[in-house]
Amino acid sequence: MKKILLSGPTALAVSLAAAKANLRVDGDYLDEVITAWLEGIISVLEHEIGQCLMRQTWRLVLPAFPLSSLSNSADVCTCAIVLPHPVLKVNSLTYVDVAGDEQTMPDVAYELSAGEIETALLPASGTSWPTTAVRPDAVIVEVECGYGDEPGKVPACIRLYILAKLVEQFDPTSKPDKNSVQSAYLERMLDRCRTYR
Repeated sequence: MKKILLSGPTALAVSLAAAKANLRVDGDYLDEVITAWLEGIISVLEHEIGQCLMRQTWRLVLPAFPLSSLSNSADVCTCAIVLPHPVLKVNSLTYVDVAGDEQTMPDVAYELSAGEIETALLPASGTSWPTTAVRPDAVIVEVECGYGDEPGKVPACIRLYILAKLVEQFDPTSKPDKNSVQSAYLERMLDRCRTYR
């Protein structure tokens, strides 16, 4: 499966105003630097926890739909298409059928299965995915992911982590404390949000 970012977030998971207040910075002379640090921290964080924070649009390209079968170990359906998490909306699901024609699946033909740390796309209950042509881009899913458009919708533990990392990276006086108990606690704040466990 190939994942392509079609449009990135237009807002930060922590506002510039909140970041400046946290750093006790007055005025706008450091706005560009603080914004750059926020963007970098958020980018690394999204990769680390395997989640999208603010609204962004992704395209997933698959060579076929996953097989509809049950795993012997736990009777878990292996037909799921794992999506970037969390999903706000499925914009489209298209596939190339065995005749080579592009088809758009209606919303009622699939359903989202959203868990705490993962979202998957499944065929509607009692159905299976259609057979596709043999080609690398036989199935294309476009989704909007993230917690929304407002920083307040991002879980508090993630926002606090970003603010703490900003202080840790931006303020040189905090660097001797990087291996402290507080630093270890900071890393544990993300545990419940990680897609990769």
